[in-house]
Amino acid sequence: MDSQPCRVINRELLPLLCHVKSKMADIVCCEARDLVFVDNVTTGVNTVLKSQRLTSGDVILTLSLGYGNR
Repeated sequence: MDSQPCRVINRELLPLLCHVKSKMADIVCCEARDLVFVDNVTTGVNTVLKSQRLTSGDVILTLSLGYGNR
């Protein structure tokens, strides 16, 4: 017997997340399987940077942007 949190996550939330992922893939012109959800921007950036094999002389360019600031 499923507990309520499992029911909500597996039967209600997961289909909605799959739908959003599919729509987002259409917007950014990629396959839904190539997109992942992350907790926040920091987690996403860290995941991408840790997957790169950087060597001496490589350069990382960043933008100085913020959100939530007025």
